[in-house]
Amino acid sequence: MSAKALLVLSCTILICSPARSENKEILWMLSDWPPVYILNNHQTPTQPAELGSGVGDRVIKEIMGRLPGYSSRFIQANILRTWAEFAANKNICYATAYKNPEREKIAYFTPVLMALAPVVVVRHERRGPLGLLAPDVTIRALSSRTDLKGYIDRGRSFGATIDEIVNRNGSNLLRQVESNEGHLLQLLDSDRMDYTLEIPIVVEYESRHLLFQHRLDVLTIEDSPKFLIGYVACSKNEWGKTVINDIALAVRKAAATPSFQSIYTDMLPPDLINANRGQYKHFYNNLEKNKLELP
Repeated sequence: MSAKALLVLSCTILICSPARSENKEILWMLSDWPPVYILNNHQTPTQPAELGSGVGDRVIKEIMGRLPGYSSRFIQANILRTWAEFAANKNICYATAYKNPEREKIAYFTPVLMALAPVVVVRHERRGPLGLLAPDVTIRALSSRTDLKGYIDRGRSFGATIDEIVNRNGSNLLRQVESNEGHLLQLLDSDRMDYTLEIPIVVEYESRHLLFQHRLDVLTIEDSPKFLIGYVACSKNEWGKTVINDIALAVRKAAATPSFQSIYTDMLPPDLINANRGQYKHFYNNLEKNKLELP
């Protein structure tokens, strides 16, 4: 074959062959944990369109809608398994993470939402006998009491400040593995412990939907920031560095939109929305402009 014929053939191949598109995949870890994740019929989604209406579901949908060239896959797992996968350096992401020093060793983070800090949850009629009639409490003092039985989920983070207090030597707030998300609130309702910690939107949602036999009250934690930043976390390796940077750009694009700004506040009662409207507006303005002051 002549050199001219070879040149024509090469050009034909280059023109006619389809371009190779790089389809990058994100493996998202999620759990059946309303209203953080609300899985349809408790089933693991196979694509973003099958995600529910929970906070994490909506975060993922908003992000993936702004990440052309990426696809999604999902694994349903409890919080212990999720962070074990991070520790094993698997290529994964998690859309609703709190950050603490231990997790920063195994994951990259980018901010995505502002949440009300965790609260202490007690049965209403037990507040008097337990000496918890005040609307707030210090978790350091509460977790030091030997006359009370308190449990939190093993593997959960409640923000760096609370984590440091409850994980210290001498804390009587014990950790146990939940058989299912929300199980500790059910144990509290059945009077098998005195108190637990939980995020406000979970208490609000489960009080409305699970019809507890007893009224559950929430107490503000004085020795914790009022708000915590929620993050998307991705594995701390080269894959994760690329993905978290792309996700950060997608979040900044989404931050100015009403649908993104309402992801968390849609789960709050009107009084809490009105009381914190200014703080949320300030947060999303700074998130869009990449001007957040983060610890």
